[in-house]
Amino acid sequence: MNNQRKKHVRTRFLNVLLFMGIFTCVFAVASSVELLPEEREQLTDEITQKLETAKTNSDSSFIFLNNAVLGLMMFIPMGVGLLLGFGSAFATGLIVGGFELGFPAFLLLYLTPFGFMELVAYSLALSRSFTLTVVLIKRRNTIKAELKPTLIELGLVISLLFFAGIIENIMLGIGV
Repeated sequence: MNNQRKKHVRTRFLNVLLFMGIFTCVFAVASSVELLPEEREQLTDEITQKLETAKTNSDSSFIFLNNAVLGLMMFIPMGVGLLLGFGSAFATGLIVGGFELGFPAFLLLYLTPFGFMELVAYSLALSRSFTLTVVLIKRRNTIKAELKPTLIELGLVISLLFFAGIIENIMLGIGV
C-alpha cells in the first residue's frame, strides 16, 4: 500500500471515529434532557407499543427496516444526511433516556453488540456523507470517483444493520 493510500485509509478511519464521537455526544445530551413525566411516559409507551406489536406480529424486519432507512438517508450529502443522522441520534437519545436506566444511556451504544454495530454503521454513513459533500464543494474529484467506495460502504452499512437487527430482535425477544 503506497503512502497516499495509507493516508486516505487513515483519514477515513479518523472521520468514522470523529462521527462516532459526535453521534455519541448528541445521543448523550438528548438522553440527559429532563422531560416532563407525561412526555417521558408518552415516549416510552409509544416505543413499547411498537415493540409489542412487532413481537405479536412476529415482525422481525421492523428494527432492521427502520435502521436501514435511517442509515441510507445518512449518506445524502450537502448536510442533509448529517442533519438526519444527528436528528436520529437526538430522538433516540430522548427515547432511551426516558426509560431511566440507572446508568448513562449512551453506554448502550458501546455495551450492547447491536448498539455498537449501529453506531459504527451510522458513523460510516455520516462520514461518507461528509466526504461526498467535500468532494462536491471542492470539485477536486469527480463524484464518479466516489461511486465505488460509496457503494462498498453502503453494503457495509446495510450488512452491519442487518446483523445488528437480528441480534437486537433476539435480545428483545422478537425472534428472527
